Amino acid sequence: ALGVCVLADARMAIYAGALALTYLLVVAARRGAWLSTLGRSLIVIVVAAAISAAAWLPTLSLTNSSSRAALAPEEAGVLSLDPVYLLGLLIADRSGAAERTTYVGLSVLVLAVIGVGRARLIPARLRAWLLGVVAIGVLVALGTHTPLYGVLSQLPGASLLRVPARAWFVVVFAMAVLAGF
Repeated sequence: ALGVCVLADARMAIYAGALALTYLLVVAARRGAWLSTLGRSLIVIVVAAAISAAAWLPTLSLTNSSSRAALAPEEAGVLSLDPVYLLGLLIADRSGAAERTTYVGLSVLVLAVIGVGRARLIPARLRAWLLGVVAIGVLVALGTHTPLYGVLSQLPGASLLRVPARAWFVVVFAMAVLAGF
């Protein structure tokens, strides 16, 4: 699935890969099966890389020639999510700007809040991971509107990820999982 995600949109695959990796760490910590989880993770990475090689190999060879590689953090964060758009959790924005859409649906929002409260149904580590995913997703999506963006923009390859608002993907994922519980 991760390999196909790379084929569909490599930018979103980075977020999907981060979700998968952190989830595997949560599962490994719960079971204490670090070696087994590491082995499975390597298999997933190799298979995903093989499936998606037709997309990422040519891109990788052209990365240094790209204008994105030289973007300053302020330039890469131009389309950060403005904090006022967090109101979009409650009120649907019909402007059509995909990078500004934060509406997950009132039913999902209410069910996610109820899901957080149902402590006995969700293991503590999983609940903490999901809440962490929401918090980090919001902070990354806010981009230049938070001091965290300066730190994140220093990570290798971060300048290639323009439009921090796309990190809202992980918030929506975590909310859907919480609503499911």
